[in-house]
Amino acid sequence: MNLLFVSIFSVLAQLAIAAPIDPNQLPRVDWVFQSTNFKATNFAYTPFFIEGSQFTSYSAGYGGLAGNGFLRFTTDLFANSTVSETRIINAGPNLAHYNYFRAPRVAKNGSELWMLVEMSGCYTGCDSVQYPNRLAVYHSLNDGVHWTFLDFASVDGVKYVSKWFGHTGLVYNPKGSSKLDLVHLAKNRFVTIGENRDIFVSADGINYKSIPMNHPFANDRLVFASLARTPFGFHLVTCANWSDLFYTTTVRHLFSKDLRNWYPIESNSFLKNPNFYKGIHLSYDEKAKKLWALSPCGSVEGCSFLAWVEPKDYLDEKLKSPKPNPTAVGEYIYTNGRSAMIVDQQNSASTDYFRVRFSDGTFQSGLTRSAFTFPLLGYKRQGCVPNNPNELCVGDTIYNGQNLATVMGYVDTDSKNIKYAIKYITVGINGIIDTGFTRVMLRSP
Repeated sequence: MNLLFVSIFSVLAQLAIAAPIDPNQLPRVDWVFQSTNFKATNFAYTPFFIEGSQFTSYSAGYGGLAGNGFLRFTTDLFANSTVSETRIINAGPNLAHYNYFRAPRVAKNGSELWMLVEMSGCYTGCDSVQYPNRLAVYHSLNDGVHWTFLDFASVDGVKYVSKWFGHTGLVYNPKGSSKLDLVHLAKNRFVTIGENRDIFVSADGINYKSIPMNHPFANDRLVFASLARTPFGFHLVTCANWSDLFYTTTVRHLFSKDLRNWYPIESNSFLKNPNFYKGIHLSYDEKAKKLWALSPCGSVEGCSFLAWVEPKDYLDEKLKSPKPNPTAVGEYIYTNGRSAMIVDQQNSASTDYFRVRFSDGTFQSGLTRSAFTFPLLGYKRQGCVPNNPNELCVGDTIYNGQNLATVMGYVDTDSKNIKYAIKYITVGINGIIDTGFTRVMLRSP
């Protein structure tokens, strides 16, 4: 009886919401931008892997018709080389009803790969009560060249109906528990993303259990999400919601050590591509110790963003952030009356020179710090106004008059007079930063 009590207490302790952590005190995410010349990364829902200079990505085939197949892309990341495209799966497990591939989630360990991929009869209008959208489970033992269909995934004991939110995240730990571990979730062999603020864990890659997340943003869903594991914990990037007007204006970057409690390390990631809206994809290169992020633009143009960061334990008290560096990559600035974001920094003859991307998508290089003013200096950049559910969170989409915008930060030195900084996302003024707004001046959609 005592052992049973201890076991129940342990489970309840795991389920408890973590003590509040000030997200503004977490370490900075210091992304380093990587220049690329290849274009295959521009497809949406594209899991990818980088090992040294070798880049590999996977994508559903072209078009909206059944039989679109499954593609593998390879190239050299640092050379000006062409992209090799190979159709590696020609048809689905059921030619009549499950023969359309979409939004693969791929995990890799050496030459062994696992995949969950959304399956239907075609892009839209083909699902039914008898044949709903499914998550198909595939396995490869030769580096993703050949795949074997195993089954359709089950969650909580029933075949899963995919909601088509476009996730790309799957984590495979071959040394994980051979039995489902619902106390220490990180010890499971398979982890992937649910579609209702859940994490799915599995011991066999086919049968999953859903685990509710303690999510730091009460109104978010998990849309166009990606998941990666580093030695220090799990990273999750996800669009905050889905709607015709503002569904992907905000991309959250969350961190967790236990898969239950998640903390915002980028409430609104600046890696989001302004030319596209379907999220950011993550991948961890274990040998190089780099967490990679890919932000596609969904076209044949070479406009994707690729960046990396050396991961760390973002909950380590010893690594609390110093005061924000206003000239860091990712910082928003004003120069010559225009809004821009710093995207690169170089040092020459003891002088720092910066490259910026303006709100209209153009770039300028060779600028020094003296050319900048910093509209967000003094604003908190992460999380929500504490202990006040009526106030806004960083990343929330709002209206200023008729103009759509997103919250970039807040100042709460006076709890009765909180001020907000916003970035416009309305066509024509997209990317322009403005500051000093009170809550009554801003309207939620």
